[in-house]
Amino acid sequence: MQFKNTPNGLPGICTRTPLLWSYGVLKGRISRQRFVELNSSNAAKLYGTSHQASPVLTAGMYPKKGTIQPGSDADFTIWRSDSARRPMKIEQKNLHHGADYTPYEGMEVLDWPQLVILRGEVVYDGESNKILNQPGSGQWIKRGLSTLP
Repeated sequence: MQFKNTPNGLPGICTRTPLLWSYGVLKGRISRQRFVELNSSNAAKLYGTSHQASPVLTAGMYPKKGTIQPGSDADFTIWRSDSARRPMKIEQKNLHHGADYTPYEGMEVLDWPQLVILRGEVVYDGESNKILNQPGSGQWIKRGLSTLP
């Protein structure tokens, strides 16, 4: 195998949110507000309005992404109520990512998303574990430069 064909990083896009929800919010380590900041708002703001003078670079992700307000893309996850939560064991066979393994195999999360909404449409149903949108239904968003030094 050539180096250029080696996957980068660690699989986890599919499990990051349930892990943070379970071991952050549900274990009382972070607030729901902090969860939203870590999982969504901060990333959108990081690539939001640039400090550059060029109008091309000032197009950003926030507030189109990272918030629920008029004019934003209604992207959000619905979690189960306290009484309806279902612990779940993470298993590769149930995940919808591009990798053929997960480093979290066998780890239990305290809940799994009930629904995922993208631009106002249900795209994931947690009851059936089905992806409901078509590949390629995403939308390109031009963003500014990162605000990190």
